[in-house]
Amino acid sequence: MICDVCSTIQENNYETEKNALVVSVVSCQGLPGREPAGPDPYVKLQLLPDKQHKVKTRVVRKTRCPVYDEDFTFYGIYQHQISLITLHFVVLSFDRYSRDEIIGEVVAPLTSLQLQSGEPMALCREIQPRSLKVQYSVHP
Repeated sequence: MICDVCSTIQENNYETEKNALVVSVVSCQGLPGREPAGPDPYVKLQLLPDKQHKVKTRVVRKTRCPVYDEDFTFYGIYQHQISLITLHFVVLSFDRYSRDEIIGEVVAPLTSLQLQSGEPMALCREIQPRSLKVQYSVHP
């Protein structure tokens, strides 16, 4: 089964001394789940390697194809830092009474994307089973 997370990434210059990276979490498709009605999915997004910028979408109830269309703005990200950043998406199913179930993850290094200033870039990747340790490279 193929399941995807789709996102749009846009780099904007708001002021000369302040840069921002805008990431829109658009949707997920074909999510697996134990529940017959479908999981209650949400997406956690983290910027690596610093792990200081963390956000999450709202929970969309009982669906295998949630649509989020949520924008997240990360301030203080400068032009020279963008190629060092890796986007880490974790897709989870909300559970009110116990731990949320991890559906899978997507790791997307921005070094592989050609971001143009002010131009949105679509990103759609297959969700992989959760690995115990996220692999990413840090460039000196």
